[in-house]
Amino acid sequence: MRPALLKALAFGPGVLISTALTCSVAPALPTEAGSALFYGGIVLAGLTSTTRGERVVAALLLRARRLTSDEHEALSGALTLVCRAQLGPPLVELRLGPDSSVTATGFGRRTVVVSRALLEAVEDHDLPAEQAAAVIAHAAALVRRRLVRADPLLTFWSLPWLVVQATAGRVAAVLRHLPGTSRLWRSRAVLVAVAVIQTAAQHRPLLAIALTAIGVLSYAMPQWAARWRATVLAAGDDAVIAAGLGERLDAFLARCARTPEVRARRRQLRCARPVAPPPLGLVR
Repeated sequence: MRPALLKALAFGPGVLISTALTCSVAPALPTEAGSALFYGGIVLAGLTSTTRGERVVAALLLRARRLTSDEHEALSGALTLVCRAQLGPPLVELRLGPDSSVTATGFGRRTVVVSRALLEAVEDHDLPAEQAAAVIAHAAALVRRRLVRADPLLTFWSLPWLVVQATAGRVAAVLRHLPGTSRLWRSRAVLVAVAVIQTAAQHRPLLAIALTAIGVLSYAMPQWAARWRATVLAAGDDAVIAAGLGERLDAFLARCARTPEVRARRRQLRCARPVAPPPLGLVR
């Protein structure tokens, strides 16, 4: 399946739900507030397509800021290797986020957000520069390949859905401890089918269609999201291998939790033909 279609499936339901929620809430507000919410949202969404707007969205949603000169200097060894692979500044702009795990995230047209944990691990010499370079190169490759180009817009437009999703996740975490809750969720197809039959018998076809869609999406959305994540990870891994940092990424993943996903990625990295790092040269 083409990456564009996979991304549409992964993000499309959230965008549609957010649009429906906004269109439902806006008319219930006072005229001025509803108009400000609706048209202001459209204007802000348009601004995400600009470089400054991308920075603003990254600052607001990811809490990412520019690196100081000292922080940039601490990452200089890793950035040298990333720039050698044509994946570093000025082609991308590094920003620092508060994440407590060692990560780097591609976001939009130019932004790569490195976590505070990654910076501190490099400063404390717990993470070699070569492994840090592999992590940053993975995120930068997604930016350069335009796989995350629309993420600022999608993230902003999906805010209502993300709030609902986060709230539902907290409620589910509480209910998970109640006996029978997990079994009830796994058998939701039966519950949805009963509800659809009942609403159809009451001659309420639109509600029956809506319930059917909700039931189908409850199964499909996690699958679509997982497939998109796998596509993104594979694309980044391929780019890291091409940059000659495949072995370094494998060494970094060896430090991570041994999930099926991590083990599969390490197998692919070890099976790939070794590539020599490109020679130093000017960044074009």
